[in-house]
Amino acid sequence: MTIQANKQRLNTTLPKKTIEKLEQYSQQFGMSKSSAIALIVETYFQQQEVIERSREMPGIIDKLTELANKVKKDN
Repeated sequence: MTIQANKQRLNTTLPKKTIEKLEQYSQQFGMSKSSAIALIVETYFQQQEVIERSREMPGIIDKLTELANKVKKDN
């Protein structure tokens, strides 16, 4: 399977200021605007997933604390 098989074309309109930032970003990293958009969007989704998972941390910490307290009690 080629890389192209996992891609789909998207036509969109962006604000001029966003396009200017995108052009700077793509030039800075030596990539096409299309590649820059794909990278930026993928990075955004990864960050959102990390944020969502981090919301689970207080519950995990509480469970670990309970478990640690139980182990201390049993010893």
